[in-house]
Amino acid sequence: MNVSVISDYHIKHKNDQPYQLVSKFLEDEGVLSSKYIFFLGDIFDLMVGNNKEYYFEYEEIFKKLKKLMDLNKEIHFFEGNHDFHLENFFGTYFEDYIYNRQFFYHKKYQTFKLNKYKIFVCHGDDMEIGNYGYKMYSKWIKSFPMNLLADYVIPYEFIKVFGEFASKSSRKRNLKKEHLLSKDFIKEKFRKSAEKVWRKTKVDYIMAGHSHCKDLFRSKLGFTYINNGHGPSEKTFIQIDLVNGDIKFRSIV
Repeated sequence: MNVSVISDYHIKHKNDQPYQLVSKFLEDEGVLSSKYIFFLGDIFDLMVGNNKEYYFEYEEIFKKLKKLMDLNKEIHFFEGNHDFHLENFFGTYFEDYIYNRQFFYHKKYQTFKLNKYKIFVCHGDDMEIGNYGYKMYSKWIKSFPMNLLADYVIPYEFIKVFGEFASKSSRKRNLKKEHLLSKDFIKEKFRKSAEKVWRKTKVDYIMAGHSHCKDLFRSKLGFTYINNGHGPSEKTFIQIDLVNGDIKFRSIV
């Protein structure tokens, strides 16, 4: 019994490389052997609100998700900072699977007990220490009033234009941050963030994305922190064997 985990592929359109990689992930033999499949956010570079246009743009991916659930897989989708306010969207297109408890949408971190292992799962921005300016922005953009606006008021075309502008601005900030802060610094920051989580939860595994820094860190405190990094660069996903605890970064080919 396995769990497969993917994050931070940032699909922009159905013809780009990240789209093809995620599509291949959904057919990978490792995923087909898994009982649980976790999407840890930022799978899409821009997906906000209950807009039918997303379904038709990425229809192949959503059909493959349904095929997995038809094989009795359990899918958990976590909000990222690029794909959020999607509860009603998935409720529209995955209604039967939600009713049958095969598809779960999470707005924040969750702790799972899978077989004998306790696992803390999140996008990563919600466990990151510091970065208070971003956290204030995230709290505002993910608030309930903004959710209502995204679902019922703001047209898809405006979300697309504004979202692409915000996404470009975010990438510029991240490039500047990466220039100022080394990958080792960011990796160490997230390890410390994971340690802070562990002191509250005492879990066996902590899985996150967001940092774009691939990592497999076995802490002396007694837990393992796992991050798949930036999907299009790594072309991998995480798989944990829930029988023996073995962890692998599996290649998407």
